[in-house]
Amino acid sequence: TYITLVNCLAVWEMEEQFSCKFVDSKSRIILKQIKYEECLINFTEAAGLVKEFGLSLNRRDSLLIEAINSDYLTALVYWEIIACEEPAIILLLSDSLQERIIDYINNYVYEAIPPEE
Repeated sequence: TYITLVNCLAVWEMEEQFSCKFVDSKSRIILKQIKYEECLINFTEAAGLVKEFGLSLNRRDSLLIEAINSDYLTALVYWEIIACEEPAIILLLSDSLQERIIDYINNYVYEAIPPEE
C-alpha cells in the first residue's frame, strides 16, 4: 500500500508542469492539497485490494483509511501536511474547514493518556 502512495508522490514531484506552477504561495498550497488528496485516495484504493486478498492492515493504516472514508481527507491534508510547513494557513481557512479540522483532531489525532493506576 505504501508503494502506491510513494509512487503517486514521485509522479507528482517528477512532473515538470507541477514544479513550474509554484509561482505564488496560493498556487503552491492548492497544488499540494490536490497532490496529497490524490495520493491518499490511491492509498485507500490499494489498501482495499490488500483486504480483498485476505491480508490485514495495521491500526494506523486502518485509522487513516477510516478518516479518509469519513470525509476528513481535506482536513487531514491541511492539518497533517500543509500546516506543518505553513501553520498560519489554518487561520485563513473557512470556518467550516477549521471546524472539520478540529473534528478530525478530536476523532483521529488526539489520544487520551490513560489514567495511572
